[in-house]
Amino acid sequence: MRRGLDFIAITDHNTVSQYDAIRELQPYFDTLLFIPGREITTFWGHANAFGITRFVNYRVGSPGVPNINAVARQINRLGGIISINHPNDPTGEDCLGCGWTPNPPADLHLFSAIEAVNGGALRGPNSGVSFWERQLDDGYRIPAIGGSDNHHPAWPLDHADSVGIPTTVVYAQNLSVQAILDGIRAGHVFIDLTGSRNRILEMTASAPGQATAVMGDALHAASGADLQLTVHIVGCSGWILKISDNDHGDSALSPQPVSQQDAILHFTWRSDGKRHWLLPQVETHQGKLEVLGNPIYVNYSGKNDETVRATNGK
Repeated sequence: MRRGLDFIAITDHNTVSQYDAIRELQPYFDTLLFIPGREITTFWGHANAFGITRFVNYRVGSPGVPNINAVARQINRLGGIISINHPNDPTGEDCLGCGWTPNPPADLHLFSAIEAVNGGALRGPNSGVSFWERQLDDGYRIPAIGGSDNHHPAWPLDHADSVGIPTTVVYAQNLSVQAILDGIRAGHVFIDLTGSRNRILEMTASAPGQATAVMGDALHAASGADLQLTVHIVGCSGWILKISDNDHGDSALSPQPVSQQDAILHFTWRSDGKRHWLLPQVETHQGKLEVLGNPIYVNYSGKNDETVRATNGK
């Protein structure tokens, strides 16, 4: 409550025993939604299951569960979503199976999110951002989310790994489990790496004759067509807005300084008729990532492009 969160997912490892306590506690919290979840741990990677309470057989390699895809199918059939956790973490004695190395490769069509930012590795070589961007390059439209991965709820709020750092902000129809899951599936999400209460990152794109797209949406732009991009930022004064492109990185559009606490910035981006993702992010002048959005997709054929391939992240 002191963090100012609207919802929190409780993701004990593999077990379902916590759900009775969650159900009993929820009536005492009018403004904080508990989302049922669990962290699925295997020797070839970890994943979060959100929104379901029934047991899911996570024992990859056992009869009936030949690989991680079988686990993902169980979760999807039950109406939940599954996200890949801390994919760039090293696997070793400190954390068995923490890195994402499924064999056979995972079918990423079955996954609804990737934990691009994990509380234990907001930045640096263990950050999942590079893994996530590789999947975008391969044609997948898998949203990025953040997870505090907190195992010590009593840690003070200013601790780098306390609950709610990073914060996943979801644009949802209402405060319910189903609405939050739907918002994540749609990619209507941004990640506040600092866990603040008041930051906002919104990006829209418009093209002639088409509905306006928001983060997570897709639209078509023929070669030579200009997209009008509008970015609304709150709480980031003094930092820099960058819009990355899969072909040109940070040079896709010139970075713009954010000079006001509540700022609206405009860009024009010319299409070459090819497939692109346009990703907003806010950094300090020293290049430190503070807020990470999700892309608007240009000239993608569907929820996942037809040219995608299964990957194990190597």
